[in-house]
Amino acid sequence: EAWLNKGCSTYQQLYNEFHALYIDKAGIWSAFEGIFATKNVLAFSRGDSVNINHSPHDGLVIINKGNEEVEGTWPNKLQPGIYKNMGSNSVNIIINNTRKIIPPGKVFTLRGGSLNINIPGRSALLLGKTGEPPNYLYL
Repeated sequence: EAWLNKGCSTYQQLYNEFHALYIDKAGIWSAFEGIFATKNVLAFSRGDSVNINHSPHDGLVIINKGNEEVEGTWPNKLQPGIYKNMGSNSVNIIINNTRKIIPPGKVFTLRGGSLNINIPGRSALLLGKTGEPPNYLYL
């Protein structure tokens, strides 16, 4: 949290919003091992407490303190819904072979499922589900 607060000082409001979204919500955060878990990258996602690795998740945190970008597919499927990038930098999300740039504060809708993500160096992604999707609008 100390690195996150220092690295995201100009985005404190987004960090506070992310924190408030999950502070009293049931569920657990689980650490990830793989491309998003190195000496420079720390990653977690949030799912229900009963079936953490088999149920869709509704929150994602990736902190990249290295200088190089990191790209890969997040293994835990995300729930369909309205999400917001509450992190410190724009990130690239690849959906149906189309790269979408998601700046901090951007609200967008996901169908759910696996997500291919590109995290720039020295940045943090805090992706939180803020609502349910309309049936017709998808990113």
